[in-house]
Amino acid sequence: MPDPNEVLDVVREWIEKAESDVTIASRVLKMRDKSLADNVGFHIQQCLEKYIKALLIYCNIDFPRTHNIVRLAELLPKGIDLEMSISEQEKISEYAVETRYPGDRESVTIKEVREAMSLVKKARSQIRKLLPKSVKTKRKTDK
Repeated sequence: MPDPNEVLDVVREWIEKAESDVTIASRVLKMRDKSLADNVGFHIQQCLEKYIKALLIYCNIDFPRTHNIVRLAELLPKGIDLEMSISEQEKISEYAVETRYPGDRESVTIKEVREAMSLVKKARSQIRKLLPKSVKTKRKTDK
């Protein structure tokens, strides 16, 4: 059985990284630069992915190396619902890789990433309620 203090330290590290991602996304969104929407999407996805992984670690649930939010959400304990549809989870998952490289796909819009940010902040809030206070970092983006 893993040392509970070590587990909490790892969870805290994941939360700190997730908070960094949501802070970056929030600040870039405020710039209102449409050309940066894909970057916002990336950091939004990363925030959600890291929060889910933090909760999985806290619950002692192994997970694969993936950016797929749907796959990670399926591993969450029963009764934990991110309150986003599978299609919303899939869309947010796309921000991890597909928006990072040029190609034949439509650009992400500011409207899309604002909607995704709202969903991710809601899921983030739900996950934070399930974690002990000792692992939570100061939230700069909830002002």
